[in-house]
Amino acid sequence: PPVFMGWPLAGLSYNVAVCTLAFGSVFAYFICTTDQGSARFAFVPLYMDPTVLAIVDGLVGLAFGMEWIVRLRWDFRERDIGDPEWRYRTSGWFIFDFLAAWPGVAHLLLAIAMAAGFVSS
Repeated sequence: PPVFMGWPLAGLSYNVAVCTLAFGSVFAYFICTTDQGSARFAFVPLYMDPTVLAIVDGLVGLAFGMEWIVRLRWDFRERDIGDPEWRYRTSGWFIFDFLAAWPGVAHLLLAIAMAAGFVSS
């Protein structure tokens, strides 16, 4: 992404960060939705509260949401200077990134609203 331009290891470090966030979030989801008594990782029993899942999901969604905003702002900046090469808004990546980001943030906000008593389950 444009944020990392000029950094020699931008592609590698960016890919590692995205994979870590994505697979970590999926791992947390799998652990939370398994039978809590039988969930094990490397013979270690695991337990994950749904609140922890909401926090992990929301923080990962927030990270991807910030990237989505940066890419969108970069797209508008490139349009303003007349560069026809950057077409993020009209690509499938725009929708994919949107769907990767904001449902997790909504999950966290709903969990906070439920904990505060604004919404009942």
